[in-house]
Amino acid sequence: MDKKSLDIFIKNMYLIGVKLKSDMINLIANVAQLVEHWLPKPGVAGSNPVIRFFLF
Repeated sequence: MDKKSLDIFIKNMYLIGVKLKSDMINLIANVAQLVEHWLPKPGVAGSNPVIRFFLF
């Protein structure tokens, strides 16, 4: 492999890495948004709050 081909290969691998990193960041952001949307909010009682107690 000559120097020019090696330089092109390295540049392409870098660009692929940047694209994969960008895709990974977008995936993480999308998952975080889903989790934020679907998880219940802490400290907010629902329509049927659960009462917990222990009998000793």
